Amino acid sequence: MKPIIASALFFTSLFTPIALSQAPPPCDYKTFTQSIDHFGTNNNTFQQRYSIFTEHFKPGGPILYFIGEESTYLDCANDTILYWMAEELGGMAVSLEHRYFGNSLPFGNASMEVKNVKYLTLENVMADGVAFVEWLRTSVPGAQDSKVVIASGSYGAYISTAMRQNHPSTFFAAISSAAPVRGFIRADNSSNGHNPDYTLQAFLIASFEATMKIRNAFTVMHDAIRAGNGDTVQKALNLCTSPPNNESVIAVLDQIYDTAITLTLQFDYAQSRPGRIPIAHSFDLMLNHSIASSEPLDILEYALSLFMGDDPLPCVNWTDFPSIVILLSPVIQRQTFSYITCAYNPNAVGTMGHPRVFANNPHALLSWTSVIESCKKTYNVTPLTEDVVWSRFKISPKDLDISTRIIFSNAEYDPTSGQAPPAVPLSDDVCQSRVLWTNGMGHREDLFAPEEGDKIEVVKTREKELEILKTWLALCEDD
Repeated sequence: MKPIIASALFFTSLFTPIALSQAPPPCDYKTFTQSIDHFGTNNNTFQQRYSIFTEHFKPGGPILYFIGEESTYLDCANDTILYWMAEELGGMAVSLEHRYFGNSLPFGNASMEVKNVKYLTLENVMADGVAFVEWLRTSVPGAQDSKVVIASGSYGAYISTAMRQNHPSTFFAAISSAAPVRGFIRADNSSNGHNPDYTLQAFLIASFEATMKIRNAFTVMHDAIRAGNGDTVQKALNLCTSPPNNESVIAVLDQIYDTAITLTLQFDYAQSRPGRIPIAHSFDLMLNHSIASSEPLDILEYALSLFMGDDPLPCVNWTDFPSIVILLSPVIQRQTFSYITCAYNPNAVGTMGHPRVFANNPHALLSWTSVIESCKKTYNVTPLTEDVVWSRFKISPKDLDISTRIIFSNAEYDPTSGQAPPAVPLSDDVCQSRVLWTNGMGHREDLFAPEEGDKIEVVKTREKELEILKTWLALCEDD
């Protein structure tokens, strides 16, 4: 009998989605004239992409503003939970593309040249949001006194948290889903991030048997390559070439397959999400296949196949690691995001020499020292350290413990939760920030627009977020 793994997959028939009164209209992207630099060193402008929906807006209702993430395209506001919230709250739903991403390129195709990319700072990103809100308040009748709720996920949740903390008079409240504000590099090159540990624990809790079989699959691969049986590995994993007996090669393969398996947890969504993963309920599929499989290397091959959808590769070119990275997460605009790592987001995931989650291999593909050297060489930028980021942007644990009106949404199936605020102290202040933990939820899954078949846990979290916002809008005063 095929084993059953206890998770959200087996309760989909019981799910009741949040319903919209009518289907949202199609997206009509527009552009907004934005300053290249808000601090006086470049007075030119560029066109920043946005979307807006005002059909539910009532004068004085909230502006529900989705901050574009590190993506190759802007999520339309009606593809986010904010559109449904706008209907519930009498607000408008908007989204603004992050500068230097997608179509919002200050210098066109030359935006990433060193002389041009220097305007990609967190200060300018936050000021973009302030300018956009000021424009909305003067452009939309009845919005001059509207309170602004910002929302985003992952790196975007770092931004939404910083915007609420640094511009509280503009941004009344924030929803920060999967906010990696505790995973920055310290001055001694260590990190407080716990993504690998969190991932392993999530797998073990779901299925000890599956986790052990996955770990064994890596051991079998290691042993075969070290014994000179690369041809066997090539055939089992559908590799384009046979991997030689070399520890660096093993490290590359570990990174590829460990990342793929980890992302089946992180991207475990109730629906397929092109750009992230083209299949629903990937974590359940990964666990069940691991338990049922009698061939260890088949487990690794299956993990990568989940990201190929209906267009499988003729073979896996493991020597072209960047192309595999794109396969595993094509939505991320990597060159721009790499610069942000150098400039103001020194997040440590995958660079600290931590043993891979399942491969148990301490050999790191990339050390933080090499990241620093690359940042200096490529952009003449030295990455910030944790203490500088926390202090400059007011997002240290102490700052967030006393923060107000931020919903930190953490997910059981999201490794980024290992870098997010785990809790805030209890208080009788109804305006205090909140931390929500959701069982069975994937990476920032609560921010997607409601759909039929959504996990009941995610539906309930969205409803909690809405009720918290109702409370804050009614009872909390502006800063």
